[in-house]
Parts: sequence; C-alpha cells; structure tokens
Amino acid sequence: MMPAPVDPRDARWEVDDPVYRVYFWSGPSAEPGSDGVLVVPYCEEWRLTGAADVHEVLAWANGPEARGRVFELFVESSHGELGLLRLAGTSPTRPESR
Repeated sequence: MMPAPVDPRDARWEVDDPVYRVYFWSGPSAEPGSDGVLVVPYCEEWRLTGAADVHEVLAWANGPEARGRVFELFVESSHGELGLLRLAGTSPTRPESR
C-alpha cells in the first residue's frame, strides 16, 4: 500500500446510495480432484440495496447469513455498462488464492 495526499476536487461524481454485492464462497478448495478435474467452490451471490454504509454491509456479510463462509464484497459501478469494484475479500478461484 502506498498512501498519498489527494485533491478531492478531481472527482467528477459520487453516489450517495451505492448498490453492493456480496459473493459467499463455500465448498471444496480450487485444487484438482482425484480424477484430475478441477473442483471449483460454490458461489452464492447477493445484491444489497438501501444499506446505510459499507459497515452495515460488512456486518451483514459477517453475520448469520455467512454461515462461516468467506466472501467478496463489491460495489456496483455503471459508466455505460455495469461493472464491479472489489472492496474486500478474494475469490478462491483466482490463481493467487490457490
């Protein structure tokens, strides 16, 4: 991480009520099974609207709904087409996670 001062006037827009997505991961690790076939974890995706802030979303994602699963947290962004900005977590299917 490399912190640096920033001029807040360079931002052209902001969203006061972002939409979040939480992807819960569960199941086997992303390693080849005994038959050599890659066994991929199961992902359950949720879309959260109306959250007060990211702290409320994190509390929900770490609460009973998580059931001990790891998760990724995203915020939706739209500039002509929908995209996701990852805020926390990582997918166990990413090469650096294996």
